Amino acid sequence: MKIRVKGFLSVKGVMGRGGEIDLDLPEPTIRQALDELCLRCGPEFRRVMFDPETGDPRPENPILVNGRHYRHLLHGLDTPLRNGDLLAVFPPVAGG
Repeated sequence: MKIRVKGFLSVKGVMGRGGEIDLDLPEPTIRQALDELCLRCGPEFRRVMFDPETGDPRPENPILVNGRHYRHLLHGLDTPLRNGDLLAVFPPVAGG
């Protein structure tokens, strides 16, 4: 199943490849896609995206599936992804 991952801002630089990676995973979940990104993009990606104490994505990092934050999906990080889904990952963002 093919999933497109697009990184924004500083995550784009950490991901390399112009901030876009296509993943081909059998029956992926959001969690599995993020784990695969950690393998492909290295320790800097993990440092930017995950809390070192809990191992979970940092709460201030938006992770969207087709424009919807994973926390608003029924199964959170264990939400199954479908062929053609777009997973968008952002570093912490603040505004004012």
